[in-house]
Amino acid sequence: MSLSPRLRLRQSQRLALTPGIRLGMRVLAMPATELAELIAAEAERNPLLLVEEPPSGPVARGPSAFDVATETVAQADSLGTHLRRQLAQMPLPAEIAALANWLSGDLDERGFLPAPPAELAAELGSPEPQIAAAVAALQACDPPGIAAVDLADCLTRQLIAQGVPPQRAAAALPLLPRLIDGESAGAATALGAGTEEIAALAAAARRLTANPAAGFVAPGADGILRPELRVWLDPAGRPQVERLRAGLPRLRLDAGLHARARADSRARAYTESQRQAAERLIAAIGFRNDTLLAVGAALAEAQAAYFTGMEPRPAPLSRQRIAETLGLHPATVGRVVAGRALDWGGTALPMAWFFPPPASREADSPSSLAVQARIAALVRDEPPACPHSDAELAERLAQEGVDIARRTVAKYRKCMNIPSSRIRRRSAVRAAIRAPAASHRRPRGW
Repeated sequence: MSLSPRLRLRQSQRLALTPGIRLGMRVLAMPATELAELIAAEAERNPLLLVEEPPSGPVARGPSAFDVATETVAQADSLGTHLRRQLAQMPLPAEIAALANWLSGDLDERGFLPAPPAELAAELGSPEPQIAAAVAALQACDPPGIAAVDLADCLTRQLIAQGVPPQRAAAALPLLPRLIDGESAGAATALGAGTEEIAALAAAARRLTANPAAGFVAPGADGILRPELRVWLDPAGRPQVERLRAGLPRLRLDAGLHARARADSRARAYTESQRQAAERLIAAIGFRNDTLLAVGAALAEAQAAYFTGMEPRPAPLSRQRIAETLGLHPATVGRVVAGRALDWGGTALPMAWFFPPPASREADSPSSLAVQARIAALVRDEPPACPHSDAELAERLAQEGVDIARRTVAKYRKCMNIPSSRIRRRSAVRAAIRAPAASHRRPRGW
């Protein structure tokens, strides 16, 4: 059998990450502050772009205290800016660098990937090896654990960054609660490790974080959460959504200059390239605005009970549900809500707040907000003289199909400002002591 090179023609269809698609995804993930900077830079570089500044309005008569504060407070880096600065120092191929830079602005609020690499490759139409290379470049950046697929991946990478061998880090992952709580004997038996190694693992475990992005400001030029949508109730009491136009200029193509430049054969090629760049940016901004408004409208409809005052807190909501409603990919919905806020009654509410993470890693696990609401109900209905401990609350939730640790129950309880069972029992005893005394106190005038 002989081998010889051959040329064959083959037709196939696949998605390609064209410059327009790449720009559209990049613009979609940008908050208004970063987008304004991009518009200013492109308008300075492209003579065919005309920028129309937004009307100031009757209320904008001078800088407010908020504006002065945002201009004078020292600005901190966002996670995306921090990562892109490191990526610029890496000798990456152009396509890998472009994908890594795009993914740097697509991480969720904890710094995790919005979807597994296989799903990202399908969404972008890029080969999976290129996506894997871009993810690897991000994971090589500081802080350790960034761009992880899930919490286990994040914690494992942090252990490896502290010098723990990869196989030992994977084996130690299920034992992290024991190591953190100082149960060295059980961990040593399970791992077959010596005292010194267990002590080093325990010290490394106490330095882990489930949120590697916690030390960075929210996406944006200054980290200030500025609403881009406003929710209001129409006369029928239904929530409506509108886009806030303040702060973002409008773009249009200078058709007159384009027509004159095309008449000059020497400037025709340059003019056409600038026209295409201008149209790509205008289309990307239009896609961003339409998608943001559509996601906001779907969110307001799904949370109508909260906005109309029928429920005290938002109902658990997933990105998958909004994506199915609008025919989008869940990663696209995540890209829209990351670092965005909506104005509700003068309060800026982060859009990500309406999409709480699940309480556990199970596929059908309820959201953390739903679990918190159930904990509050159990505490509200408990016997005052015999309040439930965190372990008892975790056991009751397990009986209802919610498997979370006692430590997680304690964290949720503290988030809701619910005192511990010991303090609740003491308060109940004090109230019982005061009640008879108050009932036997003689009224004034006796």
